[in-house]
Amino acid sequence: MAIAHRRIGTGPVRVIVLHDWFGTSANWGSVLEHLDPEGFSYVFLDYRGYGERRDVSGRYSLGEIADDVLELADQLGWDTFSLLGHSMGGKAAQQVLVRAPERIEKLIGIAPVPAAPYELDDAAHALFHGAAEDPAKRRAILDLVTGNRASRHWLDRMVEHSLGVSRPRPSPPTSRAGSRSTCPPR
Repeated sequence: MAIAHRRIGTGPVRVIVLHDWFGTSANWGSVLEHLDPEGFSYVFLDYRGYGERRDVSGRYSLGEIADDVLELADQLGWDTFSLLGHSMGGKAAQQVLVRAPERIEKLIGIAPVPAAPYELDDAAHALFHGAAEDPAKRRAILDLVTGNRASRHWLDRMVEHSLGVSRPRPSPPTSRAGSRSTCPPR
């Protein structure tokens, strides 16, 4: 199965770019205009259930994202490449590194979620795992991770956008481990 992606550039430095939990590859916005298309080849992957791959079903796990990254690299003929990940994309990039360290040239995390597992208390578990179906919980997470500094307007727009670019989760996660073995779309 070919993995849909967007590509910018044809340069010799190859980079696979991973988005945050509530986002898509389109969230990089105007940053894309400033990328060097002659020196770099950037490939932007949407996770299963998000963006251009909204209708692709799966387990919606970090391991599955890592497997898809490696399959996409194979599809592109890239034996080695660099990874750039934002937030949860940084955690997914670390999963790729664990699976295939010999293939990774550089790893860049932008506010990455830590790779180490962590336990969620009952309230945090309910918040994070309930965000798939509950816009108010999604908003609370966005407010929390931005240090309660974002405006109401920004938060409302981010929640609306994230609901529009992800598909409903087909079943609840099976793990309560903070390692977030699942990263369900809404």
